[in-house]
Amino acid sequence: DDGIREACGHVGEMYLLGQGVQQDIGEAYKYCIRGAPHDAACEGHCDPTALNCLGQIYLHGIPFLVVRDYDRAQRLFQKAKSSGSTDAIYNLAMMKLGWMSDKEEDDKLDVTSKRRKKLKITSSDTESTNIIATAAYLSFVSPEEESDTVKEGVRKALKEEDLKSAFQLFNEAAKKGHLQSIHRAAMMAGRGIGTERNCKMAVDYFAQIAEASPAMARRSRAAYKEYMSGNYDQALRHYLVSAEVGVELSQSNAGFLFERGNCLGLNSTECASASLRMWKAAALQGNDKASLKVGDFHYYGKHNGIALRENRSYFVLVKKWIIQLARITFFGGKRTKPKRAVCDKNDNTCDASSMYGESLSEIQSSTQADYETAATYYRKAADMSNPQGNFNLGYMHEWGIGLKQDFPLAKRHYDLAGHSSEAAVPVQIALSAMKLHQRWVKLTMTNKTGLFSPRGMQILSKHFARADTALIVCLFVLLFILIRVRRRRNNNAQR
Repeated sequence: DDGIREACGHVGEMYLLGQGVQQDIGEAYKYCIRGAPHDAACEGHCDPTALNCLGQIYLHGIPFLVVRDYDRAQRLFQKAKSSGSTDAIYNLAMMKLGWMSDKEEDDKLDVTSKRRKKLKITSSDTESTNIIATAAYLSFVSPEEESDTVKEGVRKALKEEDLKSAFQLFNEAAKKGHLQSIHRAAMMAGRGIGTERNCKMAVDYFAQIAEASPAMARRSRAAYKEYMSGNYDQALRHYLVSAEVGVELSQSNAGFLFERGNCLGLNSTECASASLRMWKAAALQGNDKASLKVGDFHYYGKHNGIALRENRSYFVLVKKWIIQLARITFFGGKRTKPKRAVCDKNDNTCDASSMYGESLSEIQSSTQADYETAATYYRKAADMSNPQGNFNLGYMHEWGIGLKQDFPLAKRHYDLAGHSSEAAVPVQIALSAMKLHQRWVKLTMTNKTGLFSPRGMQILSKHFARADTALIVCLFVLLFILIRVRRRRNNNAQR
């Protein structure tokens, strides 16, 4: 009533669609014309909702009030589109597909009957049913009436240029979140109408529709409330329903709950498989954390049904690195002589299996890990700038686990992981340790005799593995610490 154009446009649209009020096209026209004075020739700030509303009114016409004007409606939609109305983009696309282009027949016949009569199609005419595909993707006919030659039928009924323009408009509105446009674009992409057939795009768009549905929203809210209340099993049931529809967030949450031991009566093997399945589904939708989880499953052998364990952090991986270095250096009793022929001193690469003999193969067989698959998923996570994925790839390249040992490439992945603040400290520790590791490899690969020869290492391991030697080392470290503490106290006393 105060003449605010945005308000006039929204009130007019509510009267037009009968939302919250009884449908009244006359009232809709009155408010929409106030929201966009002079309609398509409106100057200054014109409400896009009001322009789109007027476009629909002129497209259909109002008896004794507004004469139907197809061209004027198109100009109004263009004006509304330029002002940011996604509904107008959708309506323009529908007009490209022949929507309301023949008003006289639309008044007399339903759309399906009109199409059959216009194209001289009978229900038993198998050749002509190809043309019904034109209306099929507009939801004018049932899917059972479609034929396998959809694209040919569409091109007979509509111009190829109009189909391409319609798809571009649907796709433009779809990227702005317009659900009807998402559905149309998905159907056209999936059938190759107006564009090259793109099943991935179609699936992605259909997934957006499923995730935006009110039913899935209610499920997600219910699952969250149950989880916050501590009812994890009930939360998992809600998440599973929406996860099977394709909601990525629910897939991740279901995988998390399965992994933490909420198995809904499943045994440990089935629970691990269910968790992996949910994580894989989320990873396929581009979730970097899910890709990391799938990689962990294969790296630690949990994909074979091994009991689920707590996740490993950066510091746990560094700890494992130190333990593995000590094991190989001092306690690798079955270590075989290195095969120097497979190592390249120029690029600092070599075959890890030749370096460490049976050690890594024994580790892999004992956990039934699949390091190659783990590396594949870690790489997917790293491609999405996940620091843990880069850290894991650096670790695997350093030790040659599932990948060729390559110290420069390991350093590159460590550096990429170090860009994240949470990974800065572990990365610095890993890089320092890798320098020692790299020097150790060079020494062991170039010394045939002497301290670093296999015989020399056996002697070192024999002495350092003794209890008295370990006790002496511990006492020396303790003495060193006490001396440092005493000096610090003396310095503070002098000050």
